[in-house]
Amino acid sequence: MTQLGGLSELLKKETTRFSRHGGTLLIGVDDDGSFAGIEEDMQTLKHANRDGFERILMDLAKDGFGGHACALIHCRFHQVDEKTVCRIIVERSVDPVYLVEGGIARLMLRVGNSTRELDVREAQAHLRNRTPG
Repeated sequence: MTQLGGLSELLKKETTRFSRHGGTLLIGVDDDGSFAGIEEDMQTLKHANRDGFERILMDLAKDGFGGHACALIHCRFHQVDEKTVCRIIVERSVDPVYLVEGGIARLMLRVGNSTRELDVREAQAHLRNRTPG
């Protein structure tokens, strides 16, 4: 399976980066730290290049988080061991960023090493206790 095949599930996890401290995500690096690259993924796109890859990522972000969140996402491409790696830099959002699925906005929270959806009561408590900046 290519990296792009799992991006929808990845969005769920990455929603939490907005509400925490921001962060960096690497696409094209395997869990063991080896460089897989994104070349295979780029070949599946209508525009099989870095611009096409970034366009797909930003479209997924717009659909999943809303257009306002796209201003907080920056893509950088790096050549490592003759492989292209995409580094996504996510800035912290002052306002909560919700994951939208099927027209329903969901507030996700990183808890330990997992991501979970907050119910209404938990979301209210989280937003009330969230420190600005």
